[in-house]
Amino acid sequence: MDFAKPIEELIYQLSRLPGIGRKSAQRTAFYILEMGEERVEALIRALGEAQRTIHPCKRCNSLTEGDLCIVCLNDEREKSKLCLVEDTKEMAAIESTGKFNGYYFVLGGLLSPIKKIGPEEIHIPMLEEILDEGNITEIIMAVSPTIEGQTTSLFISDLVKDRNIQVTELAQGIAIGSSLEYYDAFTLSKAFDQRRIVE
Repeated sequence: MDFAKPIEELIYQLSRLPGIGRKSAQRTAFYILEMGEERVEALIRALGEAQRTIHPCKRCNSLTEGDLCIVCLNDEREKSKLCLVEDTKEMAAIESTGKFNGYYFVLGGLLSPIKKIGPEEIHIPMLEEILDEGNITEIIMAVSPTIEGQTTSLFISDLVKDRNIQVTELAQGIAIGSSLEYYDAFTLSKAFDQRRIVE
């Protein structure tokens, strides 16, 4: 069924969000339209405020309001461990397990020659600045177990081979081709406990 042009545009824009198909976008669009003007305006304000004030952390690239995120500001975390993740959603998933007390670095993607994503695009120069400080003894590759994820893990392992840094990756329980953000805390905790060295 075709709807009025503004409704179709709302459905289209919502369907462009990750994980939302046309049916879900349609349900969400009608829900929003039935929320009432005050709630819709509050939603618009919240989106605008987030868009204006949220930006990458100057140290780890996660999304934050200040210069540094809450994790980077915490001096009580384990300074020798650095967990590399694809994006802030995966960082949040790992944080929710309570298993990791080190610091994070958000790559913002994975190496992919086909998509023309190289070391610069995943912030490797910024990562090297952190590694140059000399505190890191273990890098945990908490990236999706895809070809791009494996390529990135091997690249990082090669990058640090002369730095006396061990590179590990999450263990079994994480299916090949999947995204970490969809795993429950128990599965992620077990994968952390049983991580293995990248070779």
